[in-house]
Amino acid sequence: MDNSKSLSEKAMETKANGSSVEQIQVKLPEHFTETSTIGNGPLSSRERKFNHMLSELNSYKTVNGDCLVPRKFADSKLANWVINKRREYKLHELGEKSNLNRQEIDSLNVLGFVWKIRTGPRKASNLSWNELLHQLKKYNAEFG
Repeated sequence: MDNSKSLSEKAMETKANGSSVEQIQVKLPEHFTETSTIGNGPLSSRERKFNHMLSELNSYKTVNGDCLVPRKFADSKLANWVINKRREYKLHELGEKSNLNRQEIDSLNVLGFVWKIRTGPRKASNLSWNELLHQLKKYNAEFG
């Protein structure tokens, strides 16, 4: 693929799969439109930017199968946007001032956006606190 193309353009290209050709596209939310979510007028520049970046994330997901854009992704604009959305979501959940609204959260959820990324030794673990406590007690009983 040509590196000068945007993710959207790359995602819209077809992938050769043997003798057949397949194209993968994730359906964007119904409220992903060209009209404003606030009133009935045209989109604000903020809404246009959000929709554009949501489309870029959709394209990333089409190519990569998930919304886990790496921090050091070639498209640093998308990587930084994703990091910012996670930061804004954390503020929103804490009840603090956030630039992320409910409709944007819903739009990202539809794509399968991952809000909390675990890092460190537990990142691959999805065990609950109680399961981990049980493992610790078992280890303590066996090894002291």
